[in-house]
Amino acid sequence: MGGVRLHGVASATNIESASWPSASTGTSSSYYVEMSPSPPVSAVLLASLPR
Repeated sequence: MGGVRLHGVASATNIESASWPSASTGTSSSYYVEMSPSPPVSAVLLASLPR
């Protein structure tokens, strides 16, 4: 279960980071995804999201 959850988090982080910076800056989206391999902020955001 842990492994599956980790995978889901990685996938969700990609979508979130792509949507988050998009609202602010389109160029930031790429940078965020590239510079955000598995930051704690994404994990917190995902944890806050409905499961």
